[in-house]
Amino acid sequence: INQVAVAEAMLLGTSLGLSPSLLASVINNSTGRCWPSAVNNPVPGALPGQSPPCERDFKGGFAAKLMLKDMNLALNAADSVSVPLPLGNSSVKVYEDVTKDDDLAGRDFSVVFRHLQKLQQGKA
Repeated sequence: INQVAVAEAMLLGTSLGLSPSLLASVINNSTGRCWPSAVNNPVPGALPGQSPPCERDFKGGFAAKLMLKDMNLALNAADSVSVPLPLGNSSVKVYEDVTKDDDLAGRDFSVVFRHLQKLQQGKA
């Protein structure tokens, strides 16, 4: 869920002209700080001196298809005890779309950023 939110925020901010490193710095020095923004940021250049998967074309890391599997396990567990997970359901739909692209499915789950870029460009 957080990785999708960070990807959305980074795409919006960079599309509005903010540099990835400045935007990441603002997020990481505010209440938006989280593991996906501070460690696994999906935008190249956002974390100078660090090497998240986006710096390696999203190779390595935890595959998007495995994230989808785990998210579905969480949804099934929640369903078994009648716990609503509206954000979880929304994020699963996003990762279902990500993993339909064979090129993205095996890459780190932060590749959701590339998926959103494709949607922005009308290519997904």
